Amino acid sequence: MGISGLLPIVAPKLVKKHISSYKRQRVGVDGHAWLYQILPCVAEEMFFKVPTKRHVDLFEEKVKLLESYGIIPVIVLDGDLLSSKEETNRKRRIRKEKSRKEAEYWLMRNDPAKAKGFMRQCIAVTREVVSDIARMLERINVEYIISPYESDAQLCFLQRIGYIDCILTEDSDLIPYGSSKVLYKFDSAFVREFNRECLSEVKGKDFEENILDISILSGCDYLASIQGVGVVTAHRLLSREKTVERVVEYLKYRKPVPSSYLEDFSRAKKTFLHQIVYDPIQKRRRHLQDAGEKLDFLGTLKEEEYVVESALPELFFKPSSRAKAIKRHFIPLARREGSEELEARRDKRERHSQRVDMHTHSPYFK
Repeated sequence: MGISGLLPIVAPKLVKKHISSYKRQRVGVDGHAWLYQILPCVAEEMFFKVPTKRHVDLFEEKVKLLESYGIIPVIVLDGDLLSSKEETNRKRRIRKEKSRKEAEYWLMRNDPAKAKGFMRQCIAVTREVVSDIARMLERINVEYIISPYESDAQLCFLQRIGYIDCILTEDSDLIPYGSSKVLYKFDSAFVREFNRECLSEVKGKDFEENILDISILSGCDYLASIQGVGVVTAHRLLSREKTVERVVEYLKYRKPVPSSYLEDFSRAKKTFLHQIVYDPIQKRRRHLQDAGEKLDFLGTLKEEEYVVESALPELFFKPSSRAKAIKRHFIPLARREGSEELEARRDKRERHSQRVDMHTHSPYFK
């Protein structure tokens, strides 16, 4: 998850702050980041398909901790699978299936300790898990959004339009997405705050300006890296060669580079720039930035229900299930904004939409 090697580079410039510093602020929380921290605690139950709500209780504790400091949490969860991430998801499924078989093997060998380790490696955030969390958030009156697709793009958009003030996550993808303030390493008391300007402080202005191209070249969820090319190498080559096209041409004579790499790079960049998100003010789907062209691989702008299938007891020895749609956006009644604040957010959104995104500067993609 994220850009390998990016957070260690910016780590010296992250500012340690107590979570109470964000009192009265709307903090967008990467719900899936929390779930991947929590689900290992119920790995055995998930492996053996034993009903449990312990993960829901642990998630609720985290939410209430933020609220105890006067923070207004907005929980954002992943939605449908993105075709741009198909290869990454395929590899993850293979790894998890391998871990599942390893767990079964060690159970047969009567070694539960080793089996538990592999059980933790094959956990997955299913739609049923998301449904459990959504129902709990409605019960405790906390806002949530189930993204059309990826939560990192959704969080970036919410911050861009002023719907949230900052983002709480462990995902470094928020940096190339262009997020201005991100909170990392939350330990129930302190966070490490990332601000956009720290990119130029650690590696120079060109590092900040080219962070999206550098991140894709170094390898991301939408495109595997060229062998031996990480963040540092990508930055060095791009600084010298000036364009992605020239960097790839240089690497072709030194590394195995797929013939479709530039085309795949373009698709990955468009995924970062134009991913489909939900606009909670206009209550419709839209692109993170207007694409100016039809990009079918990014999914659909049409609203789609988030359907969860729950298993039912077997009837006449046949497995059965029940489909149920859950809300993609829950707004707590007690916290609905007045018309003046809503209008102010709308105005801010319009000002943001008029800006030219800094990532579109790359000569290769002009």
